[in-house]
Amino acid sequence: MDLVRLPLVRLYLFVLCSLPLFHWAHRFRFTLYDGLQIKHLNEVIFVGCYGGAIVGTAVAGYLLWTI
Repeated sequence: MDLVRLPLVRLYLFVLCSLPLFHWAHRFRFTLYDGLQIKHLNEVIFVGCYGGAIVGTAVAGYLLWTI
């Protein structure tokens, strides 16, 4: 548990949590566009996918900050 208190380890864990969230958002967005053919909902899909990734990143940052 003491290792998590190091700033470099926290930064690494933050990046390790946030990059997969944005990767998921990008892949899911284009799955909805191409797979389900709902390109007319461009703004809603964009805000939903990347907004979810931003919220998840903020939660990860908060949890890492409070450890």
